[in-house]
Amino acid sequence: MASFITRAVLQSQRNIQSILPKRNIAYYTKTGGVVEKPDQVKFPMTKIMLVLGPFTYCGIALAKNGAAFLEENDIFVPEDDDD
Repeated sequence: MASFITRAVLQSQRNIQSILPKRNIAYYTKTGGVVEKPDQVKFPMTKIMLVLGPFTYCGIALAKNGAAFLEENDIFVPEDDDD
């Protein structure tokens, strides 16, 4: 009988918690220990663009110079097959 009441109380608590808005006041481990709130990254898109922009530009410049070198030395020359 006691286990039935315990299950009923837990079920009613779950129903109430599903209705209320979720607020993370503390962060817990699997064992129940409270840990500090994780650090948030500020301006993530700005940081991504600051890294992605220069490296993309360097990659484009390297590919362009490499293609020019190959074509200049006749290592790789695309052929036109207009028969």
